[in-house]
Amino acid sequence: MEAQALQYWLNFCFDCYLYLDRDGQRLCCSPDLATDSELADEPIFPELSWQQLCAMSEPVSSYTELCQAQAHRLALSSGWQSLLGEQSLVRLVMLEHLKPDCSGLLIQFIRQPQLESDSVQLQVMQQQLMQADKMAAIGQLAAGVAHEINNPIGYVSSNLQTLADYCHQLIRLIEQLAENLPEEQVQPVLHQHDFDFVRDDFQTLLEESDEGIQRVIEIIRALKDFSHTDEGNFVLADIHHGITTTLSIVNNEIKYKASVELDFASLPEVECIPSQLNQVLLNLLVNACHAIERDGVIVIRTRQQADWVCIEVQDNGKGIAAEHLNHLFEPFFTTKPVGQGTGLGLALSHSIISKHQGRIEVDSVPAEGSCFRVWLPLRQPDSEQQAAAD
Repeated sequence: MEAQALQYWLNFCFDCYLYLDRDGQRLCCSPDLATDSELADEPIFPELSWQQLCAMSEPVSSYTELCQAQAHRLALSSGWQSLLGEQSLVRLVMLEHLKPDCSGLLIQFIRQPQLESDSVQLQVMQQQLMQADKMAAIGQLAAGVAHEINNPIGYVSSNLQTLADYCHQLIRLIEQLAENLPEEQVQPVLHQHDFDFVRDDFQTLLEESDEGIQRVIEIIRALKDFSHTDEGNFVLADIHHGITTTLSIVNNEIKYKASVELDFASLPEVECIPSQLNQVLLNLLVNACHAIERDGVIVIRTRQQADWVCIEVQDNGKGIAAEHLNHLFEPFFTTKPVGQGTGLGLALSHSIISKHQGRIEVDSVPAEGSCFRVWLPLRQPDSEQQAAAD
């Protein structure tokens, strides 16, 4: 790697560092250290030899491993101590496994708040990966269940229709026989088997059974739509279809606590990753449901404003305290009781919407309810630039 490219990469990854070659000579450093020419010849760690520093270093092969590398509290020379402060910690890492053409020693200077920030960031990454893996596993399971149920439901639906035709024919046959036989012979038999009631109730039973089968088919279709875990590309999608699909999935969570009102505007298709957008909608709807104790109302609105679309999820639940509003999208922050929330739902939603070049807004009044607004561009900027170039 050329020296200029190496320094650019190191400046991008690290705030305060020195990079030394195998002989201990300085190759490059962060901009804030480059301005202190007086320290160029002053030893950094007067109590340690070069060989001891190399022996203390750790090889890393990823940025995650770098964040996990041990931080040492080493004695600095007076000049370096005045520059970096007494609370500075040091990571000593070899980058050759991370960057094969970087065979020297990286000395990263960190302060305690940064160390804590690295730890939190790593924890967030691990939790998000676990959440993503869990959602992928649930999606695969849902897709498999939907596929397995789809086949038997298909022939149950078909057989139910055939059975209805057969029963109608039998009823017509009985009625024709009754017309051609003496009434005094037919009526006792019909009365004995309660024919009039069976004939009337039969149609109701068929209609209810068909309605149940169609409901199962809708749930299967929603599961298949929701579980597209392999989707990673932006495509044009119907926002309203995603909302209704997500409602089908979360309906069992909502129906005992609140009614849902839909206020849809006429929208064009939006360039998005549908499965990820469905996840955001699911998080917002579940949160709205949890904010309601009983007899609530959840309103979902859509509208278009210039080149943007807005999705609103509003509830009349218990609302959010003003002091919590600025922390809603922070990882692990939750207002739910212990064991009922991970604090990752809104953080993950914020990350997804940011990836879509959009934003999430929230208004809330305690004891009155909350309203979350998701703003999405109709087209992703990269697509618009590509279209203009073509």
